[in-house]
Amino acid sequence: MKNKFLFTALVFALVATLSLTGCAKSLTPEEQAQQALDQQTLNRAIDMQKSEFCESIKDVKTKEICVAMVGELKDKNTAISFKDLNKCAQLKTDSIKQSCEIEIKALIDVDEKDKQETDYANEQNGKMGAIVRSGDVSKCKDLKEYYWIQTCENIFKGKK
Repeated sequence: MKNKFLFTALVFALVATLSLTGCAKSLTPEEQAQQALDQQTLNRAIDMQKSEFCESIKDVKTKEICVAMVGELKDKNTAISFKDLNKCAQLKTDSIKQSCEIEIKALIDVDEKDKQETDYANEQNGKMGAIVRSGDVSKCKDLKEYYWIQTCENIFKGKK
């Protein structure tokens, strides 16, 4: 949703720039309808990241923007899927580049937290296994958390 807002804002900024520089002209109702249709098609192409939709856009500049945006988004998604910050740096649109970097950093943080949790669980499981092999149920209290203590004691209860 954040990306859609950024791209829509970018497109509107482009239209506003063209209007202020005198590049825009008075449009007929048919041209206004076509412009609205082109805008909807642009938004849909960006949302679905399908450059095929860009081909139906009549306005040449809007079509160019559409193709470029969709390509940039696909490159961003590739960078994210490989967690490649270097590919993010190669993106041309600053907002997409920043979004790419933020998403990759978030994914890396999640991966690190998952690894820490897995390492902790493996460590506790190893300690519990050693206690069970020792046969001394009183050592279950040496485990750090209630969950591990209960699991350890339940293993001993199941052995009887």
